[in-house]
Amino acid sequence: MRIASEGGRLLLPLLGVFLLVVVVDLLVRLPALHGLAAGILLLILLLFFFFRDPERKTPAGRNLVLAPCDGRVILVNDASSGAEQGRVAIFMSVLDVHVNRNPVSGVVQEIQRHRGSFRHAATPQAVHMNTSVTVRASTDFGEVTWIQVAGALARKISCRLKEGQFVEAGERFGLVYLGSRMEVLTPAAVRIRVALGQRVRAGLTIIGEVS
Repeated sequence: MRIASEGGRLLLPLLGVFLLVVVVDLLVRLPALHGLAAGILLLILLLFFFFRDPERKTPAGRNLVLAPCDGRVILVNDASSGAEQGRVAIFMSVLDVHVNRNPVSGVVQEIQRHRGSFRHAATPQAVHMNTSVTVRASTDFGEVTWIQVAGALARKISCRLKEGQFVEAGERFGLVYLGSRMEVLTPAAVRIRVALGQRVRAGLTIIGEVS
């Protein structure tokens, strides 16, 4: 199982400490070291689970908008109903894969980083009030925006994209730690294809399509 690069920076030092504790424990045989080694091993396993990064085969099509994260759809606004743009919000629980993927192919025009509060990510106010990273990209069918929103736990966002960069749909681009949220805003030409409560998978589930 592949591990996200953000996880490697945490796991390697922990693995080193674990091996050191095991070696010392074998030499001196202290009961306290048994418990310490077991605790470090449990933490390592939890981090492996959280930073897991499974391979995904992205659907082909420049007219598709893909889910940028794993999770449950908590908001759907289809522009075909009269709104200026489509909107899909997805909530990631601590059990979901947290690696984020580009929802579309295009050129990154702007990246905005907002320092805010840390409300529960599923609340309607979270996207406006919480710490977040907003990416705007130009595509063949108009501007698409996706937003990483921090939650109430780890409160940390990783976004590796740069302005002017060309990105491919389904490529990994970052990670939001622990319980968190992502939103995708699409042009009116995009027909939303997901429903409230639906489970989606990053880089696999088609959440919108241009007919």
